[in-house]
Amino acid sequence: MIWLYIFLGLIGLALLLFFLLRFDYSLSFQFPGNLQGTFRFSFLGFKRAGEFSTARKQPESTSVAQSTSFPDTPIIAPSGQAGFLRLPSLRTLRNRLKRGAFKFAVNFQVWAALIRFGTRSLGFFGHAVRTRLRFLSLGTEDPVVLGYLAGGYSALSGFFPGLRCPVHYYFNENRFTFGLKVRGRFNGLHLVAAVVRSFLAFPWFFLTARFIGSIRDDSLNWWQENLLNKLAPRYG
Repeated sequence: MIWLYIFLGLIGLALLLFFLLRFDYSLSFQFPGNLQGTFRFSFLGFKRAGEFSTARKQPESTSVAQSTSFPDTPIIAPSGQAGFLRLPSLRTLRNRLKRGAFKFAVNFQVWAALIRFGTRSLGFFGHAVRTRLRFLSLGTEDPVVLGYLAGGYSALSGFFPGLRCPVHYYFNENRFTFGLKVRGRFNGLHLVAAVVRSFLAFPWFFLTARFIGSIRDDSLNWWQENLLNKLAPRYG
């Protein structure tokens, strides 16, 4: 019983440490322009901050590196063991495994399951990082078009409350401009929860059953056979 208490205590200590792990970030995007961002990290009094930008920098001096090429050395396989290792049977098993893996990789149901998992996982992590829209700007040279954009944004913000934020409109711009700023603040527990939810949402049993079924029956239909012949003719 004491080991159970120790285990629960370690889990509680780990959760406390993740809770004390704090993140704060801010991203601003301007079109045409670049993406800029700042981030801050803090843990038990230790703080670290940084920033980044995608602005193009002028290239400095370029240098040409010389590469030395070495001739390919043929590898001589040992002789006299082909019959002992039964290489033809191993080759057949390897080809069957690769054909089954190819059948699994081009299965539409597998891709549909992965896409559903990807969207759910992105939703988990998007909720974990707690991104909020802080600022939005729109600019055009035509006031009529700008009015249409303002009306569209007003309608969308009514359906999606997360889009509500201060908006600036500019109608004397030479070209279309768009800018936004988002900010988020979260701790380590939010990331742990997102990882656990993603792990539980992954279709482990479905993909495992599909993979085993593809290995057992590696027969391909006509388009799978043609695709395999183009990618790897020796396995077709």
